[in-house]
Amino acid sequence: MILDSVENIAVYQKLSLAFATAMAWLSAHRDGELPAERVELSEDVYVMHKCYETKDEADCHFEAHRDYIDVQFLVHGHEYIGWAPKQTLTEREYLEHKDQYLLEGEGELLPLQPGQFMIFFPEDGHMPCVRRGEKCKVEKLIAKIRVGR
Repeated sequence: MILDSVENIAVYQKLSLAFATAMAWLSAHRDGELPAERVELSEDVYVMHKCYETKDEADCHFEAHRDYIDVQFLVHGHEYIGWAPKQTLTEREYLEHKDQYLLEGEGELLPLQPGQFMIFFPEDGHMPCVRRGEKCKVEKLIAKIRVGR
């Protein structure tokens, strides 16, 4: 798991062509017009635009992915995202059509502010949407990068 700020986004563009594609797009769209739902950037990268209200931790769940790396970029609002190594969590189910492991267990809550992003690799269990203080509306861009690209 990586937590960083948009000011350092160029560092991650050096990791691979797929990372370069995703991070350049996130940087270019962080203050501008956001897509309605999903934008295909390449065969190996797509971005989703999510809007939701944060929830109590008890109403959230851990997840992980087998085939994709998540880059979750916060545009507006604030939230905690839970994190734990996947191997310390218990797998409930794998949803093939969503590339999503549903996981249970305990983790660490990390704050995410506008202009920051978190990168979650397949080894990272993560639990987005957790409220910080009062519930609030969150707007987020999530880049999905196919593993190994």
